[in-house]
Amino acid sequence: MLENHKAVPFKKVRTKQQIIELPFVQEVFYEGDDGWWVHLDTRYVSAKMECSMVHEHTIKELCDALNYGVYEKIDN
Repeated sequence: MLENHKAVPFKKVRTKQQIIELPFVQEVFYEGDDGWWVHLDTRYVSAKMECSMVHEHTIKELCDALNYGVYEKIDN
């Protein structure tokens, strides 16, 4: 799925504030029992989730998912 994408270099994140400050993050929000969500700019996808939404139950898991990799769509 990620064949038309390139890896985005960024400093590994460990906190909610660091996630919020990433240039490709549009929104970070918490939905109680459903956990934490990150909405990426539509040009980006999470390598773990293979979409522009990242969902985990803790901030640590969210950081791990983002640190796994984020890719930007390449225009052809």
